[in-house]
Amino acid sequence: MDIVVRKACETDLKDIIKVHIATWESSYRSFVPSEYIEAFIKKTNEKDWREQLRSMIEKNFFYIAEIRKQIVGFAIGGLVRRKDLNYKGELMGIYVLKQYQRKGAGKALTRRIVEELIKLDINSMLIWVLANNPYRSFYDSLGGKIVDRKEHEILKLPVVAYGYDNLNDLIKKL
Repeated sequence: MDIVVRKACETDLKDIIKVHIATWESSYRSFVPSEYIEAFIKKTNEKDWREQLRSMIEKNFFYIAEIRKQIVGFAIGGLVRRKDLNYKGELMGIYVLKQYQRKGAGKALTRRIVEELIKLDINSMLIWVLANNPYRSFYDSLGGKIVDRKEHEILKLPVVAYGYDNLNDLIKKL
């Protein structure tokens, strides 16, 4: 299965929204309260996403993964938002449709974000993950260490930060 990873653009917006909603529906339903998921889906609209997408494309790295010209996932990365943990880069989000998980799309997206960070001379990265997310094993398998814990501001659920101290080592696993 050939996975193509490329920069996201505005024409991808509808498919990005579909992937985002579908991943919340299929992957988060078991550990995020239903009322939050329902509210999230209800308030997701193209106008807000268009503004967010423009901003993310301008300020961060925003990539999509395609298989047979169908968008199956996306990832956002850039400079770390929380500066007190001594990490310079951040994988801010990664979403892959359930039927394409464990088929290489997540690794391909992560690799592209890591490559962009390395181009900026950034050699460390952080990602925040809901603590009860059963898909955390992905970050464990890449050698991430839990370096912090806090409560998610909106969900009021515990989140953990995985840190990667050497992106050159990480890229070898991707």
